[in-house]
Amino acid sequence: MDHPALLFRAAALETVASFQVDKLRRTKLTIIHTEMRTLVEVAVLASRVLSMVSAIFVLYCEIMGSHANQAILVGVSLHTNIPTDYNSPFSPAFLPTILTDPDTVRHTLESICHSASHDPCIAYLDTTEDGRVDLQAAFCNETSTADYLYGPAYLLPVLTSVLADSVYHLSVPDLWAFVDCSYFGRISSDTSTVKVTLLDKRIQNITTLFLQTVSLERPWKRRASSGGAATFTTTPLSSLKVVDGVVHSTERATYQVAIGWDFPYDVSEPFVPVVLTALIPPSGRWHANVAATDEPLSFSGSMGIYRKYPDVQASVDYYYWDLPSDPMTFMSTIKFPSIHVMRDGWGYYRYFIGFGIGFNLAHTILVACIITVNIYRRDGILWIPDVYPSIQRRVVLRTVLWLSTCYMTDWWYPFQTAMNQGSVRRKLEFALYLPELVRSDCLMLTLAVVYVAAAVCRVRVQLFVVVGVYLCCFAHRIALVEMCGVYIDDANEYLHHSFSDNICPGNPGGMDLWIMHENKQTNYWLLVTEGMWSIVAMGTGVGYVLGTKLWQVWRPVQTTASSTGLGDWIRRRRNAKVGSMVIVGPLTARGASVECAYGEDSSTPQKKHWTLRSALYDGVTAADAGVNTHFERSAGRVAADFVGFAASSVDYAATSSSRTVYVSESGVWLLGFVVVDDRWVVGINDVLLLAVNVLNRRHIRRVYGFQLNGNEVAPRRMEVDVSTLTPRTVWNLSLKAMK
Repeated sequence: MDHPALLFRAAALETVASFQVDKLRRTKLTIIHTEMRTLVEVAVLASRVLSMVSAIFVLYCEIMGSHANQAILVGVSLHTNIPTDYNSPFSPAFLPTILTDPDTVRHTLESICHSASHDPCIAYLDTTEDGRVDLQAAFCNETSTADYLYGPAYLLPVLTSVLADSVYHLSVPDLWAFVDCSYFGRISSDTSTVKVTLLDKRIQNITTLFLQTVSLERPWKRRASSGGAATFTTTPLSSLKVVDGVVHSTERATYQVAIGWDFPYDVSEPFVPVVLTALIPPSGRWHANVAATDEPLSFSGSMGIYRKYPDVQASVDYYYWDLPSDPMTFMSTIKFPSIHVMRDGWGYYRYFIGFGIGFNLAHTILVACIITVNIYRRDGILWIPDVYPSIQRRVVLRTVLWLSTCYMTDWWYPFQTAMNQGSVRRKLEFALYLPELVRSDCLMLTLAVVYVAAAVCRVRVQLFVVVGVYLCCFAHRIALVEMCGVYIDDANEYLHHSFSDNICPGNPGGMDLWIMHENKQTNYWLLVTEGMWSIVAMGTGVGYVLGTKLWQVWRPVQTTASSTGLGDWIRRRRNAKVGSMVIVGPLTARGASVECAYGEDSSTPQKKHWTLRSALYDGVTAADAGVNTHFERSAGRVAADFVGFAASSVDYAATSSSRTVYVSESGVWLLGFVVVDDRWVVGINDVLLLAVNVLNRRHIRRVYGFQLNGNEVAPRRMEVDVSTLTPRTVWNLSLKAMK
């Protein structure tokens, strides 16, 4: 074969190889393009599903928040699952010695009283050098600032007053009293409580006596004052048995309660026996009747804050103490359960504004569900609605109203919430109360701030992203406060000072009173510190908006419909962001561009865009026929202008065989309209009112809409004629592309 033939064959083979490589490259690019389109479609679907779920969650938060607001109008009682325990481990540890060797115990107590300068005397139960628990004449080994309450000078007169009218006929001269030095109330310097063990001198009965200062209410006398509540139970030693070193009682405990009306300020006044109506007070306050006169009364310990009157605005813990059936349990541990009561008589304003947003969102979700079902039955297409955009402006109004009611009540509601959260953070309390209130209000505040930022930046953002960020911040709010609190030292100092204000001093050298106190002024440093988690959520949301804006300016997203000329049409008509799947570009003052219609000379002087002109004096005219769609001009809004929260969608649609551009089904919904029975186009928020009019066959309230002819609406709104609809067809809701 000659040389030219070889060259020709080599060239042919090279051409074929190059063609095969190009074909393979095109095939690969086609596959990649198809996969990318599939991924984009999946991303769009996920965006709409997550946005719908987020909107439902917003509705749930509003419903729960409104329910909680309704509850605190008259006061809501919240049980604390973590009671406070005041343990006395030495008393049950010494009890087997009393049972097994009573003579030695008698001899020890007689020796202590003989050496004392007074009778009766007080003995102290503490550990010896060899680690045993035993009685001693000297005071407790470890001192406390509350020790003055357990000295004979104060304790013996108190015991005399408490036991003055005892149904057990207990008399101080016939008793030996000893103090458990391990009692937590003494160790923690709690001057509002005293606990002592009494042993009769015949060593036949043992009595556990617990004394607590309380706040009293006497309805017959219309009097509220301080007082003392003494609770004691006497157990025969013959009913006690030692099993494996642990004492068990074969008899149930029987409790007697006595009240000192003016205690702790008047120690000499005898206590009065009362009868409890229930061993476990449902409201946190004991209810009882005086045994001699049947006078009703209520009493409890309390701590917390209120404004002006406890019956109007209060955040208070009412605590009581368990009365167990086992007397040994009462001897070893005093449990203090508490009931937290929240009350805000001015909360009705927040209740109504929260209920209004919840109702609007629920109505929108209902309409969207009906449309989804109708579209699926008609076209076999599952349309995922985006329900939040229709109420996002109302959320801003709801937030403004919420801030106004907080201002009018001197920020009581957020302040007491901050007090509760800060107390839990500093371990002064053990539970966060009504978190659904904080969750709903701060969620609305975050959504409103992010929407305003998105409106200023003229971008669309995803609802589920902001809700997800908010939930993360809400779940870790205490950790965020510890990490980011700007005035945390001042806030901590204020919290501890407020906690100390619960102590109302008694007489010098006597018991003090734990009671709620009035808070007259809001501490704004505390509000800022405890609300830092919400500020972080809002700041992150605003950062997300700014990041979205920068991304769109730096890298515009091309529409999948640009092959039909839709992208060029949008650029000519509106130089604006159209959605996650549509052209984006730089914005003018309102996103409006002064472009002429097809075939017009761009050098001809043009008016301002119709959205920038007065609808009353310079409305839409025939000269605007080529600008935007007919539906947008009639509705007075442009789909491309929509900003704020919106799931991924295509706002415009066009066919390859026509230059006519339509507002897509999702675009019509985004503008806030639905199609009723293929006759009328009405606002989403007017559907329920229209249904009421149709059901009553008269205009309860006038509803306006556009008459629909095919894919084109009338240029002006008119009152919807209820005679054209029936109770069945009024629910024939759907969407369709509009010219």
